[in-house]
Amino acid sequence: MLLLLNIGILWLVYSVVSGQREPIVIYLLVIGLLGSIVMLAKDALTSEK
Repeated sequence: MLLLLNIGILWLVYSVVSGQREPIVIYLLVIGLLGSIVMLAKDALTSEK
């Protein structure tokens, strides 16, 4: 999941640098952000127990 987040960030940076803003980049970024939030929430819940 972390790898997907990194790929999404790299893709976003590349698209901004190349001047292309494709919907798939925004889609990947949203999925990456949601995934990281879910992972952080799971870590917080497991650390509280």
